[in-house]
Amino acid sequence: MEIPTDILPDSTMEKILVEFAIIDAARNLSLSGINLPNFKSELFYESTLKQMNIKRETFNNSLQFYGQHPELLQKIYENAQIELTKKQAALNKR
Repeated sequence: MEIPTDILPDSTMEKILVEFAIIDAARNLSLSGINLPNFKSELFYESTLKQMNIKRETFNNSLQFYGQHPELLQKIYENAQIELTKKQAALNKR
């Protein structure tokens, strides 16, 4: 399937979702009371997008597009999960 030019490529979406998952994990630590007072995940989401030079609107439009194509979204999530597993394994080796 051809991805429209105004939609983020699947590889970029994977990178964003990996970063957002890490942010969510940190937020969950904060909610459990582990030394992250006043953790605001939305600020980290925005910072991640800014660092990647991606506008929030572009991300939202891309997420909506992939949501309308579940087979593409499923592959993005699968690849993001693989990357998160690799990152976790690397941390466990330390």
